[in-house]
Amino acid sequence: MSTLHHDADLFLDDLLALRPRRPRPSARDGESHQDEEDTAWTAEQEQAFREWWKKIGGFEGSFDQWQANAANRADRGGETNWGITWTTYQNIRRNGTRDQFRAMTLEDAMGIARVLYRLYKVDQIRNPGVGLLFADWQWGGVSTTAVNRALARVGQPQVARFTATGPDQATIDALNAADPQQMIAALDAERLQAIQDDIARNPAQAVFEKGWRRRVVIRWVQAKMITGHTAYAARWLNGQSKEEINALMGHLTREEIAALHDAAVAGPGVGPESQFARLTKARRDAWVARAAAR
Repeated sequence: MSTLHHDADLFLDDLLALRPRRPRPSARDGESHQDEEDTAWTAEQEQAFREWWKKIGGFEGSFDQWQANAANRADRGGETNWGITWTTYQNIRRNGTRDQFRAMTLEDAMGIARVLYRLYKVDQIRNPGVGLLFADWQWGGVSTTAVNRALARVGQPQVARFTATGPDQATIDALNAADPQQMIAALDAERLQAIQDDIARNPAQAVFEKGWRRRVVIRWVQAKMITGHTAYAARWLNGQSKEEINALMGHLTREEIAALHDAAVAGPGVGPESQFARLTKARRDAWVARAAAR
């Protein structure tokens, strides 16, 4: 899966415009409808899924964007549309054609993502920050060895196991048993190490390293934010270069940037004249103006 850069707010606007899910139709011609409505899926689960998908899908792009990026010729996942590879599409849409895959809309991708969300067992992970990191790692291709290293870092047994139906119960239990902030740090560190290990084995993938690493950083920032540690994330971001801050902010919504900005302004060791506060003020002001106009 490649990394495609675009305005996260545009993605959010598209997402919020999506109509509610359709009732489940009758299966026909062997077609899978796992992504459609069912009685076991609550409104709370749907909302949690949408919050997850905003962050996951917001980092992806359409097939046309994927194809336009010359670096993607080295993408081992092959053709990708909204972060979903052709192979994954075939697994979910058994009778889908390549033309249908290439024409897949954002709403179609969201339906497939809903299947994957449940497969990843995100709704069984108690801490939303841990769930976000764990799900995003699976979305991009998870390393069992690296997950076990992360579990070992936080004193949990190295029991990670992934099957055709997703992570097993022992894996979920170990993630839930760990201190959430320690688990977030461990998943972040080991995913970065897994990227380094992957490139060492497959040097042609080095073309994706910067984008992969930025994705991991963005997920860590979001995990800290949704677990009440926005000020910590803002302070860390303030220590990065101007170029890196601007690149990272391109993958966050204005709402997220506004929250980080406000935390930086009020936070010890950062403040209104800090590099991060100055770089994010215009985006924060744009969010405030947009919110006031609603």
